[in-house]
Amino acid sequence: KVFGTSFNVNAYPDEQSIKTTLVNGSVEVKHENSFALLKPGQQTQLTIKGILNVKEDADVAEAIAWKEGRFEFRDADIKSILRQAKRWYNVEVEYRGDLPERYFTATISRQKTLSALLNILKQSDVNIRLEGDKLIVQP
Repeated sequence: KVFGTSFNVNAYPDEQSIKTTLVNGSVEVKHENSFALLKPGQQTQLTIKGILNVKEDADVAEAIAWKEGRFEFRDADIKSILRQAKRWYNVEVEYRGDLPERYFTATISRQKTLSALLNILKQSDVNIRLEGDKLIVQP
């Protein structure tokens, strides 16, 4: 339920949870027998196991970055970054080998081309290339 508010819902099948982040107003989130009434700055996370958690100090800027025309990454691993790139640029992603555990923080305009995003990742020593409409990522 929404009560005069601004909020964001992130619900993609390739993500680990469904996130609802409240900017202002209030939102009631329900799943089966669990519910939460969010206050501004809070976020619910519904896990793939059906557990509803409330995060008290959500990164609202990160949650609404898409509507502001940017990617916002805070301690994001390469796979979460490329899931967003996959949706935005309509490409597939193929991982070859085990990637090292690395985390990135960046703000990137969604007006940048895919090539520009790849160049930024390459500058961070990510071994990535585009073959047709598929991104190939290797250690």
